[in-house]
Amino acid sequence: MHFVDDKQLAYVMRRYRQVHDFLHVLCGLPTTVEAEIGLKWFEMVQTRLPMCALSSFVGPLRLPLDSHLRLLQSYIPWALRSASRAEFMLNCFYEHHLEEDLDSVRRRLNIEPFSRV
Repeated sequence: MHFVDDKQLAYVMRRYRQVHDFLHVLCGLPTTVEAEIGLKWFEMVQTRLPMCALSSFVGPLRLPLDSHLRLLQSYIPWALRSASRAEFMLNCFYEHHLEEDLDSVRRRLNIEPFSRV
C-alpha cells in the first residue's frame, strides 16, 4: 500500500486485498462481473470501506438489464444477508484453515454461500 501513510490503515488495506480471493471461494462466487459486484456488496457491508461502496453502486452502471435484475434479485439480497451474519472477514487467519474442509470453515465463520435462486 504505497499511497497510505498510516501504517495501521496500510495494514488493513493490504489485508483487505489479501483476503479477497479467499472470499470468492468461501462465498461460492465465480469471477464473473456480476459475482464480483455481489462480492463488493458483501465487502461493503463487512468493511464499510468507501471503495467497496463505490464499486457496488458504480460497477453495475454499464451492465445489461438482465445482469441488473440478477444483481437485484439474487446477488445483493444474498450479500446483505450473508455479510451481516458472517464473522468479520478481515479478522480471520485464512492461512490457518487451508487444510480444513471448506464447509466447516464456512460454518465456523457463519458464511452462507451464494446460490442463485
